[in-house]
Amino acid sequence: PKAVHGKNETTKTGLLKFKTKQLIITTQSNTHNPQTSTLPKKLKMVTDEDFVASEFEPSLFTESMHNMPRFGHTDDIGYAASSNLDVKEDYLLGVSFISGVIVLFLLVWVIVLIVMKFVGREQVGCASGEVSKIPSIESIQKANANNQYQNNVNSQNSGEDEGEGMNGVEISTSSDAKEDDDYLADIEQWQYESTSIEQIIRWARIIFLVFAGIVIVSSLAIILGGINVLNYAYISAIDNVQVMNTKIDLSIGEAAFFSSVALNASKERDLALESIDSWCPNANINGTIAVTTSSDDNITYLSTGTSSDGLYSSLVDLTTFAVGGINSIEGSLVEAKMKGEDIKESMNNYAWWHLGTLGFILGVDFLVALFSIGVILAWKNIQPLPFEILQTYCALPLFAFLVSTTWLAAAGFAFTAVLTSDVCTGSPEENLVSIFNEQETDLDPLLYAMTKYYVEGCSLEDRPEKPTVFIDDFLPYLKAAETAMQTFSSEVSMVDFNNLVSSCGTDASYVTSAIDNIAQLTLSLNKVTIQANSTIQSLYCSEYNPVYVDMMHVDVCHFGVKGLSMTFISTLVLVVAGMVMMTLRASWHEVEDEDHWMNDECSIISENRKYSLAQVGSSMSDTSQPHAEEIESESDQNSAEHGIENNLSSPEPNRRQEPQVDEFGEDPMHNTLRSVAYR
Repeated sequence: PKAVHGKNETTKTGLLKFKTKQLIITTQSNTHNPQTSTLPKKLKMVTDEDFVASEFEPSLFTESMHNMPRFGHTDDIGYAASSNLDVKEDYLLGVSFISGVIVLFLLVWVIVLIVMKFVGREQVGCASGEVSKIPSIESIQKANANNQYQNNVNSQNSGEDEGEGMNGVEISTSSDAKEDDDYLADIEQWQYESTSIEQIIRWARIIFLVFAGIVIVSSLAIILGGINVLNYAYISAIDNVQVMNTKIDLSIGEAAFFSSVALNASKERDLALESIDSWCPNANINGTIAVTTSSDDNITYLSTGTSSDGLYSSLVDLTTFAVGGINSIEGSLVEAKMKGEDIKESMNNYAWWHLGTLGFILGVDFLVALFSIGVILAWKNIQPLPFEILQTYCALPLFAFLVSTTWLAAAGFAFTAVLTSDVCTGSPEENLVSIFNEQETDLDPLLYAMTKYYVEGCSLEDRPEKPTVFIDDFLPYLKAAETAMQTFSSEVSMVDFNNLVSSCGTDASYVTSAIDNIAQLTLSLNKVTIQANSTIQSLYCSEYNPVYVDMMHVDVCHFGVKGLSMTFISTLVLVVAGMVMMTLRASWHEVEDEDHWMNDECSIISENRKYSLAQVGSSMSDTSQPHAEEIESESDQNSAEHGIENNLSSPEPNRRQEPQVDEFGEDPMHNTLRSVAYR
């Protein structure tokens, strides 16, 4: 039907007949021309149509979104527009449950990120946003020496006799062998911690890049499977609204023209009734006159009065020519067109949403690509400091805003997808009518009845009475009046005019005026009949229901639900991947080593060890414990005896040492060793 209507504006669609499942479309040229007085060919009277509406088949997306958990809340879309706030709230809670879970999950994740940021890398590692530093051997030695020293002091203080105190000293200063074992343990611990940190940051970068790829793929899915599909449905819906407005405009024109010709015919009918009532004074009480023909003196009886089958009564039965009803239809159609124009204007005002969404998604992809480049550069240890600052302090806040906004958009898409799938589940026509029933008081009664009929009534096998049926009911009266006038004109033409004037006993001008009025009324009634049929056809189900089906079944329930579902799923995957990337934001930072507090350990290993042990012994003696035996062996000899090699190609870490703190809280050994190293 859409193709036929759009082919040529000078044609009108005739009947749509479905025979043996084959659609037969017949067209007729314009049957009236208000600018000419030529009587057009009479249309076949049609009071109804043989039309079968398309059946709706829900898609997999529609069923899946409709079956989302509601946790005891109703899924009846009719309650969405209910004036009962309790049932309305119950339905909306069920629809918004999934969206609420999504938003809650976002808030929890954001809170966790903030907490990990304040906790710091010492507790949560790179999840805090800062990459862990590879410790120096010196820091490990100091930490272990501090622990050992504290253990020795605790052991001494907890001893019950002097022998136990001596054993506590011997634990730390018994021999070089023990010292060298500790030295090897420090090396192993340093290697283990360094390797662990490198592996953690390596896996963090791998995971970061994997989820960056997921973001890119999800973006493509949003664009191709979601946004583009929704945009197609959106544009198609605008086109269907325009088609509907065009059809409404045509129906308004037909109704207006019908009202015009009907008013004109009503005036001519009134003149004809006056003429018929007085043109033949000799007519009997039944409105019948006997006229003798001029040739064979036969008598012809003309019915002109108020008998049930006479011309007068048939013209009276036309009453107001259904003008009042036609004007009501025209007013309702005008209101419908205004609403349609408002809908179209609103949809056109938001037509930019497609490009805006594409720009938003591409912005996210650009930042993801920027972060990925930074991670790769950091992996290669060639990350420029300005680029790292750009990512951390400029790109990251913008990315966080975009991801959070996209997360909220995912919740919105979920809500809209579930709501739309509820409308499209089962029978969209019944669901829409249930919504219309809740809004009946806000619509013009006739417009409400017409909307309900074209949405649901046209699709029912047992079709209800249409709101415009009074036009159909008016057609038999037109037909009866036309038949009566044709019969009268035919009988009048059979008699001699002079005999007719003589039989009526009146002036010839009265007879001539009456005959002319009836002839003119015949033409007018013919026009009314043609226009009545044309108006009826413009209000056929075959005119409006296919547009509704195309817009509701195809645009909304098929492409609309599909696009919303794909956008929701893809957006949810994108934001989860984006949040993972934000959690692993330390990936684009280079791994740093701790600052060495001694630059050349190898040159002072022996002095360091002797100084350290002497300090330990002195400290222990200050606590009234016996002094440990003095250890006089040199570090190089002990190293040789125990197989310890000094690799001069790389700095060898110093021996484990006990921490000493002066009155200012500083380690005098630290300062002494640094001075020796510098010297």
